[in-house]
Amino acid sequence: IIYITANRLTDTFAKNIRKELVKAAGDIPIISVSKKPLKFGVKNLVFPGKASIYKEYKETLAGVKEAKTKYVAICEDDSLYTPNHFEHIPAPGSFDFNIGCWGIYTWIRPAIYNLKYRRNHNELICERDLYISAMEERFKKYPDENNYPNRYFGEPGRYENPLGVSQHATGEFISQPPIIRFSHDQDCYG
Repeated sequence: IIYITANRLTDTFAKNIRKELVKAAGDIPIISVSKKPLKFGVKNLVFPGKASIYKEYKETLAGVKEAKTKYVAICEDDSLYTPNHFEHIPAPGSFDFNIGCWGIYTWIRPAIYNLKYRRNHNELICERDLYISAMEERFKKYPDENNYPNRYFGEPGRYENPLGVSQHATGEFISQPPIIRFSHDQDCYG
C-alpha cells in the first residue's frame, strides 16, 4: 500500500484515517509518502515543499519503487478503506480502479454524500512494475514540472492518448463495503 498525503488535513482526522487503514491493510506493508516526516508504515518518504498534481504522481512513483510486492494499491489521506478493497487482484497489464467509492462533501452542513463514477488515483490497484513503467514514460516525456499538460496529468490508464504515451488496459471493481472519500473544500494536491 502506498499511502500519500500532502499533510494538509487536521492531525485528528489524519490519525483516524491512518488507524483505519492499518486495520483494513492487515499484514500488507504500507509505505507512506508525505510532505512532512510521518511515523507511519514500514517506510516514510518525505518530499517537503509545495504540493501539486505533478509532484503527487512523481512522489507516488518514488513510493511504488520502494515497494517489494507484485501489486500496489494507492491510498490517500482522505479515504477509508476496507479489507475487501485490498483483496482485488488486477488482470496482468491492467490498471484497476475501485469504482465503489462514496464521496462525502465535508464543507456542506449537514455533510452530504454522492456516488460519482470516476476513476481516481486513491482507488487504483495494479502491478508495481506496470505503474513504474507507465509513470516513468510520462516523466520522461514531461520532465519539467512547470511545463506539462496539467489537465491530463492524472491517473494512469485514463489520459494516455492526450499525453501521447503508451496506452494501457484498465479494469473496474467494486468493494463491499465501498471506499469512503471525504472531499474537503480545498484540493490537497493542487
